[in-house]
Amino acid sequence: MMNKLYECLTKRVIMRNTAHPPAPADPSTNQLTSHEQINYTPSYAKTTGITLIRQRAREAEVSEIQDEMEISRMLRETQLQHEASVKLDRPRREASDDTTNIEKTNHPRGVKAPVRKYYEKNIPKASDMIEEVQIRTVSVPSLDHLHLAREAREADTNFDTILPDENEKLMVTIGKSIHSGQDMNTMKLLDTYVAQHPSLSDSLIVEANPFSSIMFSLQNESCDRDCICAVLSDLAREQSNRLAQSFLELPQDFWLFFGLLKPYLVGSTCDRRVHETVKQLIISIGQQCVYQDSSRAKILAMDYIIPKAPNAEILVSRRAALVEVLYSFTARSPTGHIQMLKRIRESISVANLPVFIHTLSITIHMESQLDDALADLYYYYCCIGLEKSSSKLQAACLGMLSPLLQCNSSLRSNLLTSLPRITSSLSSLPANNWWEVKVQILHVSSTMLQVLVDDGKMYKNDFAAPLAIVDHEFQPDSHLIVRQMGLYYFASILKSLQELVPIYVDVLLSLPESLVSAIFGLPRDDHYSGNGNWEREELRDAVDSRFRLVSVGYSYIEYSTCPLEPLWDSNAIAKQLFYQWQMKTDELDYGKADISHNCMIALHACFSELFAHEPTITNAIELYDQLKSLIVLGLLQSRLFHLTIEIMEMVFEFCDGALDFLIENMLTDKQFIVVASRLISYGNQDARQIALENLLLAKMEIPHTRSLILHCLRIIESHTQPADFRASRYYQYIVT
Repeated sequence: MMNKLYECLTKRVIMRNTAHPPAPADPSTNQLTSHEQINYTPSYAKTTGITLIRQRAREAEVSEIQDEMEISRMLRETQLQHEASVKLDRPRREASDDTTNIEKTNHPRGVKAPVRKYYEKNIPKASDMIEEVQIRTVSVPSLDHLHLAREAREADTNFDTILPDENEKLMVTIGKSIHSGQDMNTMKLLDTYVAQHPSLSDSLIVEANPFSSIMFSLQNESCDRDCICAVLSDLAREQSNRLAQSFLELPQDFWLFFGLLKPYLVGSTCDRRVHETVKQLIISIGQQCVYQDSSRAKILAMDYIIPKAPNAEILVSRRAALVEVLYSFTARSPTGHIQMLKRIRESISVANLPVFIHTLSITIHMESQLDDALADLYYYYCCIGLEKSSSKLQAACLGMLSPLLQCNSSLRSNLLTSLPRITSSLSSLPANNWWEVKVQILHVSSTMLQVLVDDGKMYKNDFAAPLAIVDHEFQPDSHLIVRQMGLYYFASILKSLQELVPIYVDVLLSLPESLVSAIFGLPRDDHYSGNGNWEREELRDAVDSRFRLVSVGYSYIEYSTCPLEPLWDSNAIAKQLFYQWQMKTDELDYGKADISHNCMIALHACFSELFAHEPTITNAIELYDQLKSLIVLGLLQSRLFHLTIEIMEMVFEFCDGALDFLIENMLTDKQFIVVASRLISYGNQDARQIALENLLLAKMEIPHTRSLILHCLRIIESHTQPADFRASRYYQYIVT
């Protein structure tokens, strides 16, 4: 029927042939049969696998994963498996002429070609096959994830911080409220906690976003920052565990949360208390994240904190806080810290390599253990920084050497041989007169000496190099901060290296009087001093300038000191002070050399330390017996006599009956008799005479010292004018 219809419409005659189509000449030739041609699907019509990959992305196994890196990896594996299983081929055009194309080309226009049977022409099949070119597309785990990422970026741009250079006033541009396309449990938890906190007033809370509203209100100077800081502290203490769990499940919530807190963490103009409170809040969350899942916590810091802090290269003062926050999201292991440091290095441009080196100078003091790999990383960048021309960077790199010497034993031998060359080359350069470089050179030298002393297997030649550095850099004419920090660094080595005591005492005596008073603190009994108010005011200024001057250097290394008395060798220091006083006395043609203010304060500190510990009390009393001719000279100075009175009171207090001979030696000493007789001549109204009378007359109440003091008073009477002695209170006790 169809053939007849075709003949009527086309006016053509279909020739009927009952013969079978000829069989192929060679069965092995690549020819398509009619059945194969009907079922054959061209390569370009087959799937490229994108639909399969999208279905794979929607499966629960993938969609429940929150780690974007893990999702991308699984999708890539799925696509590669699909490509390996399909292996589609596409025919390539032959270089020879196609007969069909030749016929179509040579056939006259307008002439209709006759209808041919399918078997009248052999249809060739391509013998050379090529693989299909797969088109790779960017795949996302789900459309909801894409919406969340876009809304997080919009929320981040709405909370934009502007830090002008002129006035450096932090301005916050608040756009539309932060909402998410899905139920954000973390932000609801924060809003609920803030809304229910009893210490917040209604004026600080906005009904829509309470947590965001209090963070925005911190920019107003009129807001109650103490109240908000208290709320954030309570949040860190009570809800850090729940927040950490929620942030690990929904990292995009942490992106919004950190975006709200970032200006107060890395901003240069925010309040110090607000900065510390925000830092502690993030650190507490990071520690809880590490406790629950250290791997996901580390990814949270790498993907959500580091990209949000691009101005860390500029704000040097906030760099330590940022690094401390990043380390709180990292497991306390060398491997975890190496991975975090590599991620920080990738986030910093190559041109800003000194920024990364300075960051290492901060993180090395946060390391609890240094294995070989981590120590090599620090030492590698430390050597690079030492070759830079910046004195501040050199000081920061020198600060990395002391922890390496103390913690890593495998690197210690190498450093002990190379450090003398490094420090000597730095100290010899005229451009490296910056005080921080000098301080760090002394710190490294003291660490080297301490390591050598603790080892016990070193020879004297090993001490030559660090001692030479000390002799060159630690001098009375060095920078004031260099001298002050050197006293702290070398105090603990004096017991093992007595050769450092002379130069140590010289530097101590070269300090300003007000600074020495600040180092050893206020005396306990200064009511005898006639100008005590002036001394206290000067001392307060010295303490303030001291801590403000050396607390943080320009390389942002924190310098802190502690009391020197528990560290140094009090016995050796006191004897060295007495020896130097004797040297000055020998140089004079007459009399005794006066005792200096710094010498008296140092002696008072030494005796206070010795009398404070029971095993050294006897040594302290014997030391006073050796130094009594020097100590009593302090009674003649209005600024120092109360220190001498305190030392004598200690001797009276700790001397029992077996040591009465030492008290007798103290009271009958020729120098003491001369000083006491001279004080009587000053009159009864003199504060120094009143202080000595109170001391001696108070000790007469003790039975075993009464006779000794009476004998001392009779000797004093023989060396003074009768009228002056009768005017004193001593005369009344002798008569009675």
